Amino acid sequence: MEACYNDEFFSTLAPFENEQLATIYECLIKKINPTLNEVAAHDIQFGAWGIPYRDYLFLCHQLKAVTGDDDRFVCDIEEAELNSVLTKPAYDDQDNGPFQAWKWAYDRYPASMVCYGPDQKEIREAGYIFLDLEMIINHTLFSEPFQSPEAPEMTTEEYEAMDIQRWEEVRSFEIREDLYRRGGRGWWSEGDESKIAWPHGRLTDEDLEKRRREREKC
Repeated sequence: MEACYNDEFFSTLAPFENEQLATIYECLIKKINPTLNEVAAHDIQFGAWGIPYRDYLFLCHQLKAVTGDDDRFVCDIEEAELNSVLTKPAYDDQDNGPFQAWKWAYDRYPASMVCYGPDQKEIREAGYIFLDLEMIINHTLFSEPFQSPEAPEMTTEEYEAMDIQRWEEVRSFEIREDLYRRGGRGWWSEGDESKIAWPHGRLTDEDLEKRRREREKC
């Protein structure tokens, strides 16, 4: 239900407004990710729920296109029609700098993907979508068409490191899920259970089996 509400909210905003929200969101996530990752890597309840410890982008799947299935490139749509295809801004700003910045960044992309594009991540970090029209006119960045950055190729060592990290993550989930089922709460570290709390005692294998049989009777 929450996702539906968020989708409904984002659909009332113009693409450049959603791009502005995405920019702010990425900035905040960059600040809090280290703490979130630390909690996700050690908290027993997080592990039992299988919450991964890496980049947290909870709203990334909801900050999406709001124009339907129009697959024409933005540059192929006349500006007069573009205004009718896209959602109108929530606030009628006389300075259309953010709109022009957005149009420059997404000009060669389908109208069905008009915000939060992965190719635009670097320019979002630079705050491009908040510039006014005068700054856009005078900035050299906008003098040439937007170029998608080349995706870096991963080395064999990087792939192997990712596999190891994923294996360790899955193993951590399994250990913390077992601790959670036995009544453990709090902080877990590999080889250190001293910080785990047992509010109702630690359940044994016999206790777990008894509970399983009781559930089957219900």
